[in-house]
Amino acid sequence: MRLVQLAFDAGSMDEEAFSNAYPRPCLVFVGLPGAVTGISEETPHAKTHQAKTDGADVRIVAERNLVPSAADDDFVFFLGKSRRNSFGGLIVVGRQPKSDLILNSPLVSKVHLFFMPQVGGSGWTVVDPGSTNGTRLNGHPLRARSVESIWDGDELVLACEIRATFHTPGGLFRRLARMAEEARRGSATACPVEEG
Repeated sequence: MRLVQLAFDAGSMDEEAFSNAYPRPCLVFVGLPGAVTGISEETPHAKTHQAKTDGADVRIVAERNLVPSAADDDFVFFLGKSRRNSFGGLIVVGRQPKSDLILNSPLVSKVHLFFMPQVGGSGWTVVDPGSTNGTRLNGHPLRARSVESIWDGDELVLACEIRATFHTPGGLFRRLARMAEEARRGSATACPVEEG
């Protein structure tokens, strides 16, 4: 799902309503590079959403409909268990077809990352199980098999080139609210168009 689409949806909600409508944490990908695709059954509005970039054109495939978008869009994938993944409480991100979030890139390992809720539900953790091309969390390499806390707004870089920001529902809402405020300020300072 494009971040701008979600921003449009969020414009008519407060944070509580948004968190109820979109209760899962998510990854916001900043321009998926090259021919990387992502698939998540947990992204709302369709059974499967696919974000695809081929360098010049960006599209979302949802229920076999193509929706054109600008090349600089960010994409949101909500994290949740799919029927494909049999790993207990783990939300798996990787290249293999059984992943909850499939990133179809030769640089991404079959099982590149997994997310788990922290005990007691106070937050989330992330683990790189030993991916070939590694993962960085806020600029620091994740050690293989080390359980690390991940917080709202933390940046992940998978395989040296795939950038994503982790958000809780409330954090995503606040990001969308900042985007809307910046857009309002930008349109308020635009030069008026002269008629004539």
